[in-house]
Amino acid sequence: MAQQHYTLKNRENKELITPTLCPVPWLTQYYESDGKKTMCCKATSFVTSDVDWNGELIKQVRKQMLEGKKPNVCTLCYDEEDIDKGLSFRQEWINMLDQRDPELGTQILNNTNSDGMYNGLPEVQQITLGNTCTNQCNMCSPWNSSALNNVFKQIHKGLNIPYDEKMFNPRKYKWVTDDDYWNKQIYPRFHYAKALILSGGEPLIVKRFEQILEYCVDKHIADGIEIYFHTNTAQLPSEHIQALFKEFKHVLITASIDDINERNEYIRYPTTWTQTQKFIEWGEGTGDNIALDVYVTVQNMNIYHLPDILDYWLNQNLTKFNKNFGGFVHTYPCHMPEKFNSRILPRRAKEKVREKFDRWVNNLDYVCPSNDPVIIENSKWALQRLNFLINNMEDENVLSPHLNKTNEEHFDDFIQWTLMQDKLRGTDYTEVFPWLTM
Repeated sequence: MAQQHYTLKNRENKELITPTLCPVPWLTQYYESDGKKTMCCKATSFVTSDVDWNGELIKQVRKQMLEGKKPNVCTLCYDEEDIDKGLSFRQEWINMLDQRDPELGTQILNNTNSDGMYNGLPEVQQITLGNTCTNQCNMCSPWNSSALNNVFKQIHKGLNIPYDEKMFNPRKYKWVTDDDYWNKQIYPRFHYAKALILSGGEPLIVKRFEQILEYCVDKHIADGIEIYFHTNTAQLPSEHIQALFKEFKHVLITASIDDINERNEYIRYPTTWTQTQKFIEWGEGTGDNIALDVYVTVQNMNIYHLPDILDYWLNQNLTKFNKNFGGFVHTYPCHMPEKFNSRILPRRAKEKVREKFDRWVNNLDYVCPSNDPVIIENSKWALQRLNFLINNMEDENVLSPHLNKTNEEHFDDFIQWTLMQDKLRGTDYTEVFPWLTM
């Protein structure tokens, strides 16, 4: 393949080789909760079959990206960038790798054939460890939480919506416990991996998570591997898991905490704020090879409270959490289900969000607590990303046009779904999020 100019733009709009290229197809093998291999966690809705490393689909995607074209399976990121040339998942990866692996562009160009075949192995194994979970997060589904199986059935029945038994069949997740499959198909990949990204479900209650750590330690490869995993903070790692963490090159724990106090308890039901505080206290005492970030999924319930969430974390004086972002939490918009996407909010609600956010920004008195230039840059990026989220909310285009629903209809779905959920739980969203009723 002919050599192309390897360019990087500024932090807000970096690109790698071409304006459409994403490093993920050259780095990552991704497993969905049912074990299906796909492109990445943002492409699952656009891929219908297994995506094998150097299979026809991924080769086509690489080829198109190197030509500056937009592969259809990557629609989600490109659509976000059309709304605001900010920081899609694709651009997150580019920003991160610019800091960690500035030679990646040259490596891609030198090792990719003209047909898109890459003469390298996936350095990142991203694995969703089934759906075993104790949480019933309001924007989640049985696809990622077994605790929602009966809840979904009851809500679908109450709203007279067909329930897809096949989609959420518990047998789909049996692959996680299949030792033979792991020994032959997945564990061997760890020997050339630099990083493992593990999610669920809730990894800390999935036996396979512990077994993965044990395998890496037993095979003496842990010291060359970075572990990244997501947790709902409902439980602490066992003492055995904590001991295993010490053997790895680095461990990044991403804590899914979407609000504070009773608002987080509502969204991350039934995890209590007391449990979350215990997790924070534990995290503050972890070893040097462990870092922790708070990850806020921004949806139509908590977007109004973003300033409150940010103030809370910026004022905690924590030494471990959010250190890499200068105290800012990591934020990402809830894309699906559509009824929880902030873009479907009524116009007056969006105006309230914008007014509150602008007041907060104008009064923000923030000084980065670190002199590290990378952390300073990351904190600026985190602040810019917040404005991107608000801009994304304000977009008036119809969300998911293929569903043949207006945004107003999506919002009505949200209200009806939430009312039925409250009836089952004995909760009341109007008391916890009164701003939605103003």
